[in-house]
Amino acid sequence: MYATETVEFVGGPYDGYHQPLNRVADGLVRDAAVPVSINTILAVSGEDHGPLLPCTRLALYHLRLVDGSWQYHFQGVMACSTA
Repeated sequence: MYATETVEFVGGPYDGYHQPLNRVADGLVRDAAVPVSINTILAVSGEDHGPLLPCTRLALYHLRLVDGSWQYHFQGVMACSTA
């Protein structure tokens, strides 16, 4: 199935963010760990973000199909590995 819409992030630091889908929706990963820093959030929202800072936390999301729309639902956060 080809998607022409977006996947929405629900909850957590990326709440409300819509990532355009430009590939097969069936290829989306079920569980995603997304780096979190203030300038990463600014970068995905299209704002001026300056140099990207090292990751300190990961936001964990789980993919669901809700009423025909793909959504990543926030599951929690964990520290980034420094090794």
